[in-house]
Amino acid sequence: MDKPSVGALIKDFRKQAGMSQLDLACEADISQRHLSFVETGRTGASRELIDQLVATMGLGQMEHNALLIAAGFAPVKHDAETNPAARRMMEAAERMLEWQMPNPSVILREDWTIVASNDAARRMVNHFSPGPDLVTLKGLSVVEMIMDPRFLNTSIANIQEIMTYMQTQLKFDATGGIAPHRVLDHVDEGPTAHLPLVLKRGDVEARFETTLVTVGTARDAQIGEIRLETFYPADAVSAAIMESLVREAVA
Repeated sequence: MDKPSVGALIKDFRKQAGMSQLDLACEADISQRHLSFVETGRTGASRELIDQLVATMGLGQMEHNALLIAAGFAPVKHDAETNPAARRMMEAAERMLEWQMPNPSVILREDWTIVASNDAARRMVNHFSPGPDLVTLKGLSVVEMIMDPRFLNTSIANIQEIMTYMQTQLKFDATGGIAPHRVLDHVDEGPTAHLPLVLKRGDVEARFETTLVTVGTARDAQIGEIRLETFYPADAVSAAIMESLVREAVA
């Protein structure tokens, strides 16, 4: 899959923002001719110009990094250890993790890497994975969790449908160079309607509906994007399984 040029991405984001070339050029304080040359690839985009256009269009960290990578620059990383605003957002997300108990919940970076999880999420993965129990999910990618047979791959009853669904979810990240787009090599084109996650152990199946929400100010490129994914049991059997796993932790 060919990755779009930085000019093509700028044009796409500009159109999504409902702005003409003249509108964006005026608000970003650059000439329309310069913007036109960048969009058509006749001239490159400097890091300063990208930052300026991101601020003008109100883009978030994911879009910001997609533009930087397409232009050949290193992506912006927002470390919660050094950025007070990012740290406050992470603390809020971590509180939300605990509020979700006994429903499994994880905090994701924009590249779909898990940066934190509640105990229910870890216990769900350990219960359904064939490999050794994990002490933490931190640092694992959602792609790895689904694709790697050491984790949930062989336990997902509807694995082909889930992999197809992932294609739509990861397409923007992959073309922008952010997410590990090797997953697309394993996914066929197909319908992308919302699907439950169905996990199987022995003869017992657990069904989960998932929600994915952005925590904090999603469009603030100076803070970055933190996403909270929660797995809600879709029936009484699934709810009973999670309640039992959480009770084991308390006992």
